[in-house]
Amino acid sequence: MYPERVYRTRSNLDAQKRYDKYMRQIVEWRKTFAPKPEDSTSELFNDPGLLDEFYCRDLLKGIRAVVDRTLQLSHLTLSGISNSEFVYLREAANCYILGLPEAAVALARAAVEDCLRTKLAKFLGKKAVADAKLENLLHDLAPRGFLSRQVQDSADKVRLAANIVLHRQTIGQPEALAVLEQARSVIFELSRH
Repeated sequence: MYPERVYRTRSNLDAQKRYDKYMRQIVEWRKTFAPKPEDSTSELFNDPGLLDEFYCRDLLKGIRAVVDRTLQLSHLTLSGISNSEFVYLREAANCYILGLPEAAVALARAAVEDCLRTKLAKFLGKKAVADAKLENLLHDLAPRGFLSRQVQDSADKVRLAANIVLHRQTIGQPEALAVLEQARSVIFELSRH
């Protein structure tokens, strides 16, 4: 174990795999806030060094996928959009890159909704916009010259995808990428108003 350096052997790797499997169970238990497992050996794995080693190996295994997802985003451009207008969208992209498609979709929706509410409030008043649901903003208020029909459809797809995710259904990486692209196009068009 870290920081000791040991040459890799089949038995070392087998022991490491068993250790990682057990650590994954402990980590998952901590994420759920469920009652502590009755296995008393879990106390042995509270050492930050052991967790550090486990996470490093786990994250390094996923780097190739992180690189691939980053490259998939390379064709998306945010030129002409102010930093304040794409904070949520940037966070959605970060979630996508890290392999969290559901979080990416939820944040893409937040990005669209935040930008839409901000832009519409300038023209329709804060009260009218604050009280409206996102669906009403898209179908009743936004068509008044704020969004083209194509971008309105994209915004609606973002909303619907987020509804799917927020109601405990999963979504894949390709679908999450499409939602990010749609959210970007909506925010880009809104930023021109």
